Amino acid sequence: MGRLLATLLLLAAVGTAAAGAPAAAPSALGVNWISGGVEVRRYDTSTLQPLGRPLRLQMAAWRWAYSPDRARVALAGGGASPTTALAVIGSRGLRRLGRTSIDGLRPQGVFWPHPSRLVLVGSTGTQTAVLAIDPATLRVVDRLTLEGRVIRGEGAGARLVLLLAPADGIGTARLVTVDSELATRTMTLDRIRAGQRTLDDAADPALRSTEMRTPGLAVSPADGVAYVVGDGEPVAIADLATSSVAYRELPERRTAAARKSLQGTTIAASWVAGGRLAITGMRYDGLDPTTRLVRRETLGLSILDLESWQLRTVDAEADWGFRHGRWLVTTGRGGLRWYDLAGGRRGELFAKLGAGIDVSALGDQLAVRLVDAQRTVRVDLRTGRVLGRLDYEYFPPRFLTTHASSILD
Repeated sequence: MGRLLATLLLLAAVGTAAAGAPAAAPSALGVNWISGGVEVRRYDTSTLQPLGRPLRLQMAAWRWAYSPDRARVALAGGGASPTTALAVIGSRGLRRLGRTSIDGLRPQGVFWPHPSRLVLVGSTGTQTAVLAIDPATLRVVDRLTLEGRVIRGEGAGARLVLLLAPADGIGTARLVTVDSELATRTMTLDRIRAGQRTLDDAADPALRSTEMRTPGLAVSPADGVAYVVGDGEPVAIADLATSSVAYRELPERRTAAARKSLQGTTIAASWVAGGRLAITGMRYDGLDPTTRLVRRETLGLSILDLESWQLRTVDAEADWGFRHGRWLVTTGRGGLRWYDLAGGRRGELFAKLGAGIDVSALGDQLAVRLVDAQRTVRVDLRTGRVLGRLDYEYFPPRFLTTHASSILD
């Protein structure tokens, strides 16, 4: 009887202690670059401060994908040589579960469409390789070769949507869907040009620049439609289920400054809730012979309403922008600005710093690196307040909040 009573009292004490223990702070994974590799660790979602001990990996890692249950995450990266480093870690316990190297491949994207299948996308030079990998053993179980160079890519459920340009020069773009078994469907976008070529300046042979055309790609997750947005071209609207393609002229875009004889364009497009696309981009005009810097013109941030087909300029000074949850965030000559998904401006900071800003987003907060000042601060998007300094050694970590990173050439 005495032993039973003691056991009951011990169990009650343990239960009371557990009930009184503070709950673990909500956290998210982030990857930070360090000398010789990266470190992966958890960050407090309310303070953006690091939690616990990091997992250090002696590899680059700028592409990621979670497993369908988010219990594991695959990290891929490479260096100067055409070799891909691929690692799988436990996302909750931060344990390295496996690592491998794949020679002859520059990594461009990794996706995890099925619990038993990883898909790695990379460049072999003039071709694009798509590898099916067993995530338990990291063994390559199948391989697909696509002609051309992948310039954009998005996951769409169990499919991967790739936008390809010719391997050499500028020509017709193609849209290719790939499933977890590496079965493909190809759509030729005969009204969209993509690719790059090297230009020589006749007046000064030493001045060489690259003419490039990189359209934007956005995929509607609900109806399986891909939108490809070029510059001076109609929007390609591709039904991924039927492989049919339609085109619709884009309303005239107004930019911060007009300039003729522009030689290249890079556009980024992202799906926004409510049937809208957010579009940003940059035009290039080769090298300035005096400054030897690339001449460029921003296209700003615009929102295309797919139902009314109206294009509205939201921020004419934005060089770059991205969607994060319920926010659209831009940086550029106007500093840091953020908007709701309808394009209503909700705040701006650091206007005098122009484009010298690096941003990473987590929840309703940003970690903002002020490059010239060499410091990082925390910004609350709801209130617009700077909440203090973050003691990151270098640039802000990349918080792994989305299911997978996109392919951006």
